[in-house]
Amino acid sequence: MKVYLDNAATTGILDEFKEELLNVFVTNFANASSIHALGKKSRYILEKSREIVANSLNVLPKDIFFTSGATESNNMIIKGVALSKGSGHIITSSIEHPSVLNVCKYLEEKGYEITYLRPDKYGRISKEDVISNIKENTILITIMAVNNETGVKMPIEDIGNAIKETNIFFHSDMTQLILKEKIDLSSFNIDGISASFHKLHGLKGAGIAYIKSKHQIEKILHGGHQEKNRRSGTENLQSIIYSSKVYEYLYNNIDKNLEYIKELRKYLGDKLEKLEGKVLVNNNKYTINHIINIQIIGKDIDYLLPLFDMNGIYISGGSACQSGAINPSTVLMEQGLSEEEAKSSVRLSLSIQNTKEEIDYFIDVLKKIL
Repeated sequence: MKVYLDNAATTGILDEFKEELLNVFVTNFANASSIHALGKKSRYILEKSREIVANSLNVLPKDIFFTSGATESNNMIIKGVALSKGSGHIITSSIEHPSVLNVCKYLEEKGYEITYLRPDKYGRISKEDVISNIKENTILITIMAVNNETGVKMPIEDIGNAIKETNIFFHSDMTQLILKEKIDLSSFNIDGISASFHKLHGLKGAGIAYIKSKHQIEKILHGGHQEKNRRSGTENLQSIIYSSKVYEYLYNNIDKNLEYIKELRKYLGDKLEKLEGKVLVNNNKYTINHIINIQIIGKDIDYLLPLFDMNGIYISGGSACQSGAINPSTVLMEQGLSEEEAKSSVRLSLSIQNTKEEIDYFIDVLKKIL
């Protein structure tokens, strides 16, 4: 049996859309910037895709920009804000995705002042900690909505509302929150978000950046005038069209999907509880249902991951963007776990394609390993 439980890294193509994949790539190839009939058709479909995303988030379509993924969106927004200001202070957290942390480290080398907030014992960045670190020259706050390794949800709405009267640009990497709950960005005081379609059963190479139109940030890609002159380069049309179709389908079925994941998470949690003393859930508070991080006591991911893999179970020891070596999760250590505890922890991430039968198989293999 093959069981894929690494959906926080990337997701598979839904069965319902396998035939649509070829259809989109064959019929939608014209450049959306071309002025002939096929180009105009591509432009129309591209803008319809933009409306799908905008409507789901309750924002204006003109404030949605298509990128190559969340990494580019994070770079586009964080660097764009920093370059538009020229200097200043930025607040982020020590548990951000590498596409945020490494951008901040780059800006730090360029003379920007960066504050890296550490999480509490629950893996959460507090609103109070953010507010207490604001300075007169603070230009940007960037805090992820949900941590990609632990599934812990940050108080993004509270942080946004607390800085409402300031001129600080507030950005959040929402890659692990989009379609994991209903989001009304109009109720958030937020200026920019980032996300990737491939985390949402869409295609790699396409992502989302939301930037409120009142902000004129610096471009980081120079070339043509695509994406309202905010992001140069021919749009990855087929990936965007296909991904937005899947996105719309998931959004229209969001209540059913979230209930399914909730039940699946409870089923997994009940099974893990019976292994008390051998398995510990690292984060049980403030988490979304899609991600669960567990500590397999006394074991090591150098030993665990290959064994799971040989048994057809695909999970991870942390962020997929930290691949190349099996290292203990710095995110877990930042929230207070020892190196030994972090080295015995693995991440399971669920999707609507997973089943209870797959959970049963995972538990059976885990028992054998134990």
